[in-house]
Amino acid sequence: MRLLHRHYAFLAPGSVLASEASECAADQGQFWPYRRLVFERQQEVRAASGPDVLKRLAAELRLDGRLFATCVDGRKHTERVMAERAAGQRAGVNATPTIVVQGQRLPGVPDYAALQAAIRAALGR
Repeated sequence: MRLLHRHYAFLAPGSVLASEASECAADQGQFWPYRRLVFERQQEVRAASGPDVLKRLAAELRLDGRLFATCVDGRKHTERVMAERAAGQRAGVNATPTIVVQGQRLPGVPDYAALQAAIRAALGR
């Protein structure tokens, strides 16, 4: 079994930019720490009108600021983020997060027991 993350940035233009920024962090091997930080600071990220807050978060993780800024400002990952959103729409995703285990969709935040049961069923246990 493997864990995949797909972007479904639909809440506001800032959610698209935050998804793109997470891919810029991934370019430096810091996708999950950056996504965690964006989630923890989502009120601050939502309130921002541009990439400055995203760049500050990257600095907190000690990412290479010049590389990160070039990536974010150049919108390097826009196509990927938008393609993943379109794929989610085609698949009927209408909530974030949506977790899919072996084709079984668990929209929203499933409780631990439901997620555990879906994983065990997928593993044949």
